[in-house]
Amino acid sequence: MGCFNSKPSRYSVDEKSNESVSEDFSPTPEVTPQASTTGARENGGESPPKPKRRFSLTKRKSSKKHVPEPKPGLPSAADFGLEDTHVVLDLLGNGGEGSAWLMQEKRTGRLCAVKLIKRPVPRVLIPFLSGEISIQAQLGKQHENINDLEGIILTPSFLAIVLEYAEGGPLTRYICKRMKGPQRLRKALFLTENEALYFFKQFIYAVEFCHSHNFAHRDLKLDNTLLTADDPPELKISDFGFAKGSAEDNTFTTIGTPCYMSPEVLTTRTTKKGYNPKKADMWACGVLLFAMLYGTFPFDSTDHDPNSITTVHDILEQQLTSLASKSAEMLNLPGVDPSLISPECHDLLRRIFTLDPNRRITIAEVKEHAWYKQALEPPFDASLARIELEQRGRDERFGK
Repeated sequence: MGCFNSKPSRYSVDEKSNESVSEDFSPTPEVTPQASTTGARENGGESPPKPKRRFSLTKRKSSKKHVPEPKPGLPSAADFGLEDTHVVLDLLGNGGEGSAWLMQEKRTGRLCAVKLIKRPVPRVLIPFLSGEISIQAQLGKQHENINDLEGIILTPSFLAIVLEYAEGGPLTRYICKRMKGPQRLRKALFLTENEALYFFKQFIYAVEFCHSHNFAHRDLKLDNTLLTADDPPELKISDFGFAKGSAEDNTFTTIGTPCYMSPEVLTTRTTKKGYNPKKADMWACGVLLFAMLYGTFPFDSTDHDPNSITTVHDILEQQLTSLASKSAEMLNLPGVDPSLISPECHDLLRRIFTLDPNRRITIAEVKEHAWYKQALEPPFDASLARIELEQRGRDERFGK
């Protein structure tokens, strides 16, 4: 096993259409001309002001914002109909439904990530794009650990979704940089428990915020978890293309990335039983924590296409084999040494990876768990205190 060498991607099966949608790049949503604005934002086009320093306990260690020169050979903003508002600096990624670009706003000089979807928008993407825009517009500005939607631009040829740029990149990259040799030779964790807890707390903050507003993310994963360039980095959950509002127990769609899916999600089409997407999100939180520690997934299939039915069956079989017995050591998996983590961390993972979603630990219970409540090392504690106080500033601005 290597550092996430299975290249997971999107897997979606809708019960009504039986259509399978696979995306390496996050799906994006319906747009109507009425939704079109040029850099539609609050405060005259700029992000809301940061809370004054009275909210901060500690000064953030951050490298000076570096604005790269445009790479040669790239398309110009005019090719996308954005010549009046943006400068294209770099390609961030390509996917099935579009591409993501690093751009700079001409008026403010701010860096931003811009998703471009060619018009006309494919019909299959319309509900995902509509949901993503709507949910991020509601949640992004309100929470420090949720990537912000900064604007929507409709050009003659493209739908442009302008997002907050997280310079540190995905959490996947951050973890993989810790690998100094083949995983089979490693005798240490990728991230220490304390550093993993620092990120996990931010992840829980954001997921709890989504759930409290009755949204389930349904595609929580490392690649959808972005980092700032700060030291230590701040975490931002992104990509709400598969998120679901009015998250209830009666969800039947198999959607997300297989190695992050809970057993009830993987089996919903065969059992014809609905599942609670918030409880499925909790399972994905456990996968993320496990991956930060071990640099691999607890349940995975590397021999097949990550979106194939065979992969889904392989992952489900591993889950059932490892977790069916209440007395089983759930971390006793090939290539994983359970002795590398503390008993408290092991207990938390065991309570997250519970087959019965009704017995699975909740976010409220996680926050009371001994491992979660342990003290953070000074740099992480200071950064987390700053994040919490800046969140208090956001709450005050939004009247909470």
